[in-house]
Amino acid sequence: MNSLWNLIDWLLPSIRLTDDFANAYDPEALSASSHHHQSSNSNYPSYNNSFTSYHCRESSPIPSLYPPSQSTIAPNASSHQEAVASNRGTPPEWKERDKRERERQSREREKERAEREQLVMKHKSETDALQKRIKSLESQVEKLTRELQISREDGMAIKKMSSQDYVPPPHSFPAVPPSDPAALRNAYDSMLSLHTHTHDALVERTEELASLKSFLSKTDDWSGAQLIQALRDLNTEIVHLAASLADELTSPSSTFASYRGEPTQHTNAQKSLIAGMIGVGMTNWLLSREHTEDAATIVQFAVQAWQVNLVGRALDSFSYGLPREIDQFLSHVFNHMHRTEPQATTSRWRALTYNHTRSLLASSSNPNHSNASPFQTLTDHNARGLLSIIGLCNFPTLPRETLLAHYGAHLHRITERTERLAAAMKEGVMSADFEVARVAPAGPGESARSKPFDESEMEDVYADADAEQECGVMCTVEFGLTLVRKACTDSSEHGDDSDTRNGHGTVNGHASTKGAKNGKKTNGHSPAANGHGKTNGILNGVGDHDPPRDVKPGSLTRTVLVKPRVLLDSVSQLE
Repeated sequence: MNSLWNLIDWLLPSIRLTDDFANAYDPEALSASSHHHQSSNSNYPSYNNSFTSYHCRESSPIPSLYPPSQSTIAPNASSHQEAVASNRGTPPEWKERDKRERERQSREREKERAEREQLVMKHKSETDALQKRIKSLESQVEKLTRELQISREDGMAIKKMSSQDYVPPPHSFPAVPPSDPAALRNAYDSMLSLHTHTHDALVERTEELASLKSFLSKTDDWSGAQLIQALRDLNTEIVHLAASLADELTSPSSTFASYRGEPTQHTNAQKSLIAGMIGVGMTNWLLSREHTEDAATIVQFAVQAWQVNLVGRALDSFSYGLPREIDQFLSHVFNHMHRTEPQATTSRWRALTYNHTRSLLASSSNPNHSNASPFQTLTDHNARGLLSIIGLCNFPTLPRETLLAHYGAHLHRITERTERLAAAMKEGVMSADFEVARVAPAGPGESARSKPFDESEMEDVYADADAEQECGVMCTVEFGLTLVRKACTDSSEHGDDSDTRNGHGTVNGHASTKGAKNGKKTNGHSPAANGHGKTNGILNGVGDHDPPRDVKPGSLTRTVLVKPRVLLDSVSQLE
């Protein structure tokens, strides 16, 4: 019996039922078996199911007589399962690996989609470029077609005119273009030469007109309102200096008290200097201030009159700093040009001459500082006159250094504003001529008389209507502004010089602006110290009334824009 079983065991392969049953219920083994043997499972579905159900019903370990399929019975099942498990890893590992595989596939798809989109955009741009090229070629073809048609028509016309049977129309030119190509070439060369000459002449005239346009330009860098504001700033600076100095000279606690002297110490030189600048009437009023109630007001008006006349002479000169004879000669030349030449030519000549004159004066007076202004000497003259006024006010020994230490900044500001206003009137305005307005006082001498008061040209500080009718002007305490223009008799010329050019017109939209008097004294002095005078506010030749119609050609008309403020002789009699 043992020999029989040994023979059977030798002939038949060994069958391990325990491993088969274990594999049947192992999920990992089943998944591995189904993953690697899908074809086998699909070929024998009924057999596998029947075999599995049989083993479930029968728990007997007796093997079936039928040969097992490859999906359920395989040689070396344990070693195969271990190999599959080692290749796939644990469940979390192969899940993570599948996830990474899906992400990689997704990235590849995104990359392919982006490449396809770039390719589509590239093809679209190429298509647009080709369409533009096609349109350009179509336009060129149309142009060439028109030129070809014109050439054909010209050729037919030339052929027709060159034929012997050609008869010109009755109203055409009798000359027929020659049919000889050489003659046509000569005619073309002649026309080309004429065209070149005409073009060169046109370019030359264009350049000449451009240079004349810059030279004869009537464009103003300064408007009328800006000039009036600059003049008011200068008047305000003068009033502030005069009020401050008057307070210092009349105050009992003055810092100049140590330099006070007797009234009899006035020198004749100081009197003559002051009388020639502020007038005899103002000088006498200043000397008699001790017998009046408001000595500070008299001193303030005296200082203002000195400043107005000193600064006014600098503004009236053609170029401050020139020798008197040369300055008068240039002023006469300008006045003559103003009457005979166009306004733009006259203004441009004055601007160029004034600019170069200032440069030469600055370099000759101070070679080391080429930018030095000749107006610097104005401060020295101003200080000398103020020392004379201070001497007449019983401070004859006041040093110049002390005066400049207290009021040097005021004097420098007045000089700077004077220089700025002079440059604006002589270089910044091309369409008209502006002048500062002031009334000259009566100087020393028996024949000297005060100028009568004219309400249309000046303004009284105290606005005394009764005194204005009979009294003369003693001195000017604030500047005015006058517009000077060449009279126009022709309507076209008058239209060219109208008040609408360069945007002047009315000043700030007001036809007449009364200077503010504020209704009270300034620093305890005159009630009109801070006023700015009247402003008619109309620029460029149009004033309160139209210019007279009987003016002669070449004459000059003057329009008062800002009235100067004056003191009348009757003021000294009222004190």
